[in-house]
Amino acid sequence: MGLELDYLGDNAWNDLVKSFDEVYSNADVDILTEKMNGARDMAIVINGKIGLKGGIEWMERKVKMLENIRPLDCLNDPDLIKRLRQYLIELPC
Repeated sequence: MGLELDYLGDNAWNDLVKSFDEVYSNADVDILTEKMNGARDMAIVINGKIGLKGGIEWMERKVKMLENIRPLDCLNDPDLIKRLRQYLIELPC
């Protein structure tokens, strides 16, 4: 158990997504959405905080704060989705 215990909740997550939505290139978000198995909300935040190129590289590597799990590997488990969301909430721009 990790960051998912500190998850600020869906309202905080949705506010973060809204803050980045339509600010950056939709084409970049579309590419990231495809790479993130359709998780458009994650793609929007990743694009806003990390960018397209960095985001593609980041989602494929193990992240220490995610307990050495790749972001892509968090997408099929509700607790790991919360962990990933909390990580992205805390990640500075």
